[in-house]
This record gives sequence, C-alpha cells and structure tokens, in this order.
Amino acid sequence: MTTSAIAAVLLKLPELTPNGVGLYEDFSRKYMAPETRAELLKVEQTRLLNDVASFDAACSWLRPLARIATVNKKHTTYGLKHIMERADFGYVSQGIFIAAAVHLGFVYKLDVESHGLYLNISEKALAPVAAAY
Repeated sequence: MTTSAIAAVLLKLPELTPNGVGLYEDFSRKYMAPETRAELLKVEQTRLLNDVASFDAACSWLRPLARIATVNKKHTTYGLKHIMERADFGYVSQGIFIAAAVHLGFVYKLDVESHGLYLNISEKALAPVAAAY
C-alpha cells in the first residue's frame, strides 16, 4: 500500500492519530490554543502516514476475517490490535489498525472511552484467532 490509502482514511476520520480517534485530552492538551492543537494533530497524523509497513501488516491480518451486518461490541480496535500483535505481527498502533480497518471497508462505530472503534468482525471468525494467542 501507499500513504495515499492512509490519507484517504484521514479524510473519513480527520481526528485519527496513532493513539486512536482524537488527541488524548490530558491537562496540557485540554487547554492548548486551537492553532497549537492543529499543529500537534498534523504531527501525529504524519506519524500515521509514515507507517506504511504496519498498515500493510494490519490489512493482512484483518482482510480474511469474516464480517457481520452490525458492529461487534465485545472488542474494540485496541483489544483487536493486541490480538494481532500476539499473532506475531509485531507492534502496531491503534491508529494504524483503525486506518487499515476503515480502508478495508469494515463498518465501525466510535467507542469514545477508548478512542477506538467497534468493528463488524464476526465473533465466530475471531474466536479461533483470539484463543490461539
């Protein structure tokens, strides 16, 4: 893949960063000027755009998983990325994992608490993958 695939996802999720959807609102970010926040968002998104290898790995792991009509609320992207990592795919940020899922056309719903997403991944298809690791 290329950075253009990740850039296309950023058009759909303009707040996507390596940590997930949105900047974590710790004290320093909560009170920063809008211009400073925009600069920080740009820096974080540049990190996403430069991580094509992890994006490709996440796409490879996600692609064969069966999909269902609605989102599966048993797992967020944060938990799913850890399952992927334990399957010897190596570290991948939650943001790259999200970018791969959105790029592949998974249906998603935002989980505000985790800065992640719920995806329409079949629990039946995921169970053997998760149990193995």
